[in-house]
Amino acid sequence: MFVFHVFLKRLSIIFLLFVGSVVSSPAQSVDPPGLRKSPVAYYMSFDNRDFFDEDFIERSKKKSIEERKIDFPEARFGKGIRMSFIPEPPDENNMSGIDLDLVTAVIFNTKPGNTMGYNQPFIWGSGRINPRLGAVAFWAKGDIPFAGPIFEQTSISFGRTERDLLGVVVDEDGRLSAYVRDAQYIRHELNTNHVWNGDVWNHLVMNWDWANGMELWVNGEQVASSWGKDGWFETAPPGLFHLPAPGIIYDELYLMDRPLSKPEIKTLFLKNSPPREEPPNHRRTDFDPQRIAKYSGGDKSDGLPALTPDSALAFTEVWPLDVADGHIPGWHLIDGRNEMAWPHPYSIFTIIPGDGDFHAEKADIKVPAQSKVNYLTL
Repeated sequence: MFVFHVFLKRLSIIFLLFVGSVVSSPAQSVDPPGLRKSPVAYYMSFDNRDFFDEDFIERSKKKSIEERKIDFPEARFGKGIRMSFIPEPPDENNMSGIDLDLVTAVIFNTKPGNTMGYNQPFIWGSGRINPRLGAVAFWAKGDIPFAGPIFEQTSISFGRTERDLLGVVVDEDGRLSAYVRDAQYIRHELNTNHVWNGDVWNHLVMNWDWANGMELWVNGEQVASSWGKDGWFETAPPGLFHLPAPGIIYDELYLMDRPLSKPEIKTLFLKNSPPREEPPNHRRTDFDPQRIAKYSGGDKSDGLPALTPDSALAFTEVWPLDVADGHIPGWHLIDGRNEMAWPHPYSIFTIIPGDGDFHAEKADIKVPAQSKVNYLTL
């Protein structure tokens, strides 16, 4: 019996397509129906409460706005939003839920009398934010009571390792940073020396693009960039996003489905005016094809078998007898992540719902003894 060991965190998946002919056609001048006209994928203004119709907690009717201690003070452009209750700093020992995926954490902590926070609106990012490329922009003012994210888009995964997807963070020294976590658990961080000033209004813009990297802008000025120096091929799908910092005032949140240029950021900062209508297909002008090939695994395509006119190629499917890491079943591994589904296919739990003690590092794939395998898809 043959056993193939696949180390999940360094797994590179290559899709191979045999095509008889490739014919290029000119771009269509007519916009297909249903495509966006503006890069603004989602907008939250707090001058009204319409956004509560999409709020995870409000839709559950488990906790009123008054119980959540949300108020709407004057802000940079009209009304803003503030979560006035200041909870204890979250840690892994006070049942705060920071070691859970956000969906389970919100459900676990949404109850009258809860002192762990979770009062802010929680909105589904699916269909509103693209973790491959995009931008988030918002205003914020106030002293941040403890280090942590001021914007956070989490993944749809169930499990602590996959929780963080992308966000903007203020650390213990008050410095700003941004991050994207890819599908191989690699946290791409963009650190700055910019210190948060809670006495003034701060306009923050985070740009990201899997083919280029990240940028962080404050009040119309770039404070850090990894553009052209970093990148990733894939991430987990987006789950809930939120504005988690208690005690500060937020205003005018925009989610964009592409990065913003410097002039667009300036206009948004000075006039609160987002980009208007544009062609529906975003075209990159600054990218490195060799770098993209490296991120996607396309740079290894030269090692794949070549089909010539005087040869034949046959594919035979071989179904595994077992998939596991050691003796822990792993049939539900998805792209190297074992906690994408809950409950797990095995019973190793802590007392916290959705939590698991075991994280697979590899998949041991057993196939029948007479099988010949040289290509693996997951």
